[in-house]
Amino acid sequence: MNSLPFVFLLELFFIWIPILYHGLYGIYIWYQGETNVADYPWTGNWLYTSQRWTGIVALIYMVQHTYSLRFTGVHLPTHPMQSFAKVQAELQNPWMIAFYAVGIIAASWHFSYGLWLFAAKWGITTGERARRRFGYVCLALALGLVSIGAASMYGFLRVPYQPSDSNAAENIVMR
Repeated sequence: MNSLPFVFLLELFFIWIPILYHGLYGIYIWYQGETNVADYPWTGNWLYTSQRWTGIVALIYMVQHTYSLRFTGVHLPTHPMQSFAKVQAELQNPWMIAFYAVGIIAASWHFSYGLWLFAAKWGITTGERARRRFGYVCLALALGLVSIGAASMYGFLRVPYQPSDSNAAENIVMR
C-alpha cells in the first residue's frame, strides 16, 4: 500500500475516518442501549448484547494492534520486510496470544452479524426464511474469518522466534 500515491490521504479518508466514525457511533449506541437479557433471555436480545460487546472488544483490539504495529518499534512503511518479525515478537507474550484470539473472534462475529443486521434492517432479506438462511451464511462467514485468523496466528507461532535473524531486531519493541 505504501507504493500508492497519496497513501496518507487514502488511509485517512478510506480507512481511519470511517473506522473512527463507526467506532465512536458504536460506543454511543452501546452506551445508550439497554440490555434486557436477564428479563427476556430471547435469542434476539442475546444477539443485540453480543453485537454491542464484541464491537467494544474489536475496537480495543484494533486500537492496540494498530498502535503497536504502526507507531512503535520498526517503522513498517519504511521496512515492510520486518512486519512478520514485529508481530511474532509481540506474540511471544502469552497474554497477547489470548488478546489476539479474543480480538479476532470478536471482530469476526461483529462483522458477520453486522452484515446480517444490515441485510435485515435495510430490507435485503425479507421474511423469516430469508433471514434464517442468510444467518447461516453469516455464521459460516464468521467461522471462516475466525479460522483464517487462527491460521495466521498459527503461522506466527509455529516458526521459531529468532530476533537475531532480523536486521532491525534491536528496534522491535517486545512486550
